[in-house]
Amino acid sequence: MSKEKTVFVDSAYVPEIYADAGTGTFTPNGNMKVTLESWRVDHSVSSGPLQRVVIGRLVMPLDQAEALARNIIEVVENRKSGSKKSENLKKGPTTKSTKILQ
Repeated sequence: MSKEKTVFVDSAYVPEIYADAGTGTFTPNGNMKVTLESWRVDHSVSSGPLQRVVIGRLVMPLDQAEALARNIIEVVENRKSGSKKSENLKKGPTTKSTKILQ
């Protein structure tokens, strides 16, 4: 394995996805699958019932899902406490299994 640092390439063309909720998780083969949902109104019916529609699934290695979850919790706690700490996600892989790539 090369000891060169990996390069992060950002793109302004990647779509952003808004989800009203994370419906559930599943962890097959060392991966975390999170099902995302959005609430939609059915305007074809006069009462306009609300429907919960699956809009996507986020799948990532379990160790990286844990790192992301810890970072999200830190941001939420900082928000609740009124902290002025940066709310940006920590850059790059943060777990032992991926430090080789850095």
